Amino acid sequence: MSIQQFANTLLRHDWANMMSDDHYVAKAGRAREEQFAKIANDLGKNGLRLFELFKKYFWNFSNQPNDSEWRLIGAILWVNGIKEEESKLKSYVNEMGHIAWSQLRIDYPNVNFITW
Repeated sequence: MSIQQFANTLLRHDWANMMSDDHYVAKAGRAREEQFAKIANDLGKNGLRLFELFKKYFWNFSNQPNDSEWRLIGAILWVNGIKEEESKLKSYVNEMGHIAWSQLRIDYPNVNFITW
């Protein structure tokens, strides 16, 4: 799996699976995340960093930015061959740490920003 395919797979993953009332959904989600860890390891440092950023962003329930938001945007753009300045990446994150996915889809129409 390429780093870009891995990023797209992580974007499509239901990161809230452990909150499901259905034990099997939560169990399947944990198993999938274990598979992601193996894939990330196989991809090396960039795969591991990408996986770390996704987990850090999607498990941030504090409604406070934790620096993973703009880094995640940068990583997704990077795997699609786009490099942007930190200040531009930070402009897509609001004060509560939420990413403006809809604006990213407008500004980068050729990048697959599918999120659940």
